[in-house]
Amino acid sequence: ITLPSFLDERHPVRTPADQIQDGAKDPAFLKKVEGLCEDLESDPFVGGSTSIVDFVYRMNYVMHDNDPAYLRLPGTVETVTVTDEDNPSVTREETVNGSDIVAQYILLYENSGGGDIDKVVDFDYRKVNVVVFLKSSYSGDIESVEKRAMEYIARNFSNGESAHTTGAGDLVVAIS
Repeated sequence: ITLPSFLDERHPVRTPADQIQDGAKDPAFLKKVEGLCEDLESDPFVGGSTSIVDFVYRMNYVMHDNDPAYLRLPGTVETVTVTDEDNPSVTREETVNGSDIVAQYILLYENSGGGDIDKVVDFDYRKVNVVVFLKSSYSGDIESVEKRAMEYIARNFSNGESAHTTGAGDLVVAIS
């Protein structure tokens, strides 16, 4: 998870920061990341955030023909309709692991030339970055957002995930 970056209303600067280990393709873990982003975006000093969740939301939506019901993360298990190759009028329902769906979306995205995803996940998809855009460059404001993030993480991430903040925000807090 990446925390924080500065957001001067005219000049966004994205600085990777906070990283949470493990599960970048796991819908249950991504749901926690989504919650962190939503919590931080409710802070008056936060102008927005970007994470792997944004990519997966969009891919899920597009892969379901822009159906608003799919503007979400895949569940841990999804039911899909499969068409018989020999007889297209015959269909059946199958369950699919949500992690497999996310993995397929990411593979499809990368193979189609998508390049920004490397800013929100590491090479092995074990760590995620959440880039947080701040509306303030005051060290006290930055520190309060970092504290909020770490408190949320402590309450909601418990399966051995670890997190820390990095980036320009940490530097501002350290030198003030």
